[in-house]
Formats: sequence, C-alpha cells, structure tokens
Amino acid sequence: MSASIKPLPFKNGSDISSSVGVLYGFVNFFGLHNLGLSPEMSFGLSFVSGYVLTHFLNRTVNDTVAQYSAKNISHWVQTFEEQ
Repeated sequence: MSASIKPLPFKNGSDISSSVGVLYGFVNFFGLHNLGLSPEMSFGLSFVSGYVLTHFLNRTVNDTVAQYSAKNISHWVQTFEEQ
C-alpha cells in the first residue's frame, strides 16, 4: 500500500482534522461574508474558528486513533499467541 493512499482509520489524525478545519473555515468565511460582514472580519473569525476546531479535533482524533490502534495490536498479539 503506498504512503499516500491509506484507509481512513489508519490515516494520520492531524491530516483529517486539518482538512476538516480548513473546510469549516472556508464555509464559515463565505457564510459570514454573505451575511454582510466585511471580508477582513469574516476572514479573521473564520481563521480563528477553523484553527480552534482543528486543534480540538487533533486532540480528539489522535486519542481515538491511538486507542483503536492499541486495541488492534492487543487483538493481533492475542491471536498470534493462540496459534
């Protein structure tokens, strides 16, 4: 399996959370700009909210992926020992 194509659970958690944060920032920017806020204000609010979401998801997703990986390793070891 090449390094660029990985199944979603095994993909680096920061890649996923960064993508979600950037997407949220873009959508938020266009929404705030369409509501009548200036482009500078829309960009500032969108950047900060996207950054905060990315930081939150980094912590959440990385913890979840680490727990999932630990469970899989334990299962693989137990299966190997049974053979």
